[in-house]
Amino acid sequence: MRDVVEIVWQVYSRNISGEKYIANAGSIPIKQLFDQIAVRFQKKSPSIRINPLILSTAAFLEELRSRLVGSEPLITRQSAKVTKENFYFQNQKAIQQLAISFRNLDETLDWCCQHYLQAYTTNK
Repeated sequence: MRDVVEIVWQVYSRNISGEKYIANAGSIPIKQLFDQIAVRFQKKSPSIRINPLILSTAAFLEELRSRLVGSEPLITRQSAKVTKENFYFQNQKAIQQLAISFRNLDETLDWCCQHYLQAYTTNK
C-alpha cells in the first residue's frame, strides 16, 4: 500500500493522466507467501493440499451460503482460481517514468504483520 500511495502521489504531483502503472516489486508462489506470513505470526505454515475440484465446490457453496445469510463469502470461485494460476507483472514503466523504488516483500510483510499484531491483539 505504501508503494501505491507513492505512485499516486507521483502521478498527481506530475499531473499525469490516462496512464496505468503496475505497483509490484516481484512475485512469489502463493504457498511461499503464506509460509512467510505464518513465520511472522509464529504459526504453522499451511500444509494441507486441497484438490482443485473440492476447492471450487467449497467456494461455490460458500458463495451460496453468503447470499442466503447476507454476508461476505469467506472464499469465492475467483479466489479459489487464483491459487492455481501464476501471474507475472512488469513494473519497469513505473520505475522509469516515476522513479519509484519498490519496497521488497520481506520489508512489507514485516511492516504489515507487525501493524496487525499491534492493532488486533490484546494481552489478557
